[in-house]
Amino acid sequence: MNSVIYTGFMLFLWAVNLLNGTGLGAAYRTTEYARILLALIALLFLLNKVRKEGGCYVQKRYFFTLLPLVLLFVTVSFIHGHGLMGLDYLWVFLVVFILYNTRPTTGTLRLVGIAYAVLGLAILFIYQYTDILKGWNPNSIAMIGLFSFLIFIIPYYGARDFRSFVMLSLVGFAYGYLIWPTDSRSCIITIIASLLLSFRILSVEKIMTSSAGLFIALLVPLMVSGVVATVSGTGFIAELEQWSQSQIGKPLFNGRDTTWIQGFQQLWENPLFGRGYISAGIWHNSALACLTAYGTVGYFLWIKLFHMLLKEAAPYVKDVCVIGCMTVFMAIYWQQSVELGFFAPNPNLLPYAILGILLGRTNALRSRL
Repeated sequence: MNSVIYTGFMLFLWAVNLLNGTGLGAAYRTTEYARILLALIALLFLLNKVRKEGGCYVQKRYFFTLLPLVLLFVTVSFIHGHGLMGLDYLWVFLVVFILYNTRPTTGTLRLVGIAYAVLGLAILFIYQYTDILKGWNPNSIAMIGLFSFLIFIIPYYGARDFRSFVMLSLVGFAYGYLIWPTDSRSCIITIIASLLLSFRILSVEKIMTSSAGLFIALLVPLMVSGVVATVSGTGFIAELEQWSQSQIGKPLFNGRDTTWIQGFQQLWENPLFGRGYISAGIWHNSALACLTAYGTVGYFLWIKLFHMLLKEAAPYVKDVCVIGCMTVFMAIYWQQSVELGFFAPNPNLLPYAILGILLGRTNALRSRL
């Protein structure tokens, strides 16, 4: 795909993500129109694939994971009287499929990253210093900024030259400064962690190249909610809450521990297949959001799909953009242990765009062999 067209498509995704789930987006039906447009684009890619290859072939491992996942999500929601709510979430994989069929270069991803960095800083500045976005959820604004920054740093992963170090540090500081007033601690922590990872002060490459490591990494949101729910109400948690109040002026879990207990209680009512309803703003944890909606079976298929997609890219981690994508995707995935939007009726598009960029880049490298 041409660099200009690729960048234009990524800017379109950024704009849709900005309006997704907002009153403005609902008024102008931006998400609905975006779904139709993305479905048409995906169909064109599919038809082109059929024309070139004389058919459309799906690997068995994907077929026997994706098909049950789609059938379960759609069927369970429909049976419980929630219509086609499963498709409200699943449509984001159109983004993954479209970008999977592209071949982005490092230069193209740098161009996209610069555009995203400017847009992310602009939206944060507008939110902080004007009344244009007055009334918007500060946490949502913070995450738009975070995702924009993470896409910006993808092609600079592991950069050790002084110029890159200074540039990434300055941009990271600017994002941190503008996100700070939104009071989103998870976004600030993720920015700091992503910079440490980008400079290779911290490293997750061993996790990314291990099948078992990847699977355990994908279970982190479940482990976080499970451990916190288990120790909730103990003296240890009370001490942590007291420390957080005195040091930060805000509760550590902000009620998430009791919410997660309720989530596990709700799961036990429908442990295998869930209740078919995706809650938009309750759980603050992607694992519980999926488990309560589609049970342990749905959660297992969901995790397995991500595991297969990430594992496909693992042999190419020596490429800066591949390891960059894997790292920032996992950073977002872990951040969603305590936040909203990754698994929702109107999910954030940008984490899935990162997954699509990763697979598109993997295809580009594979085609050179």
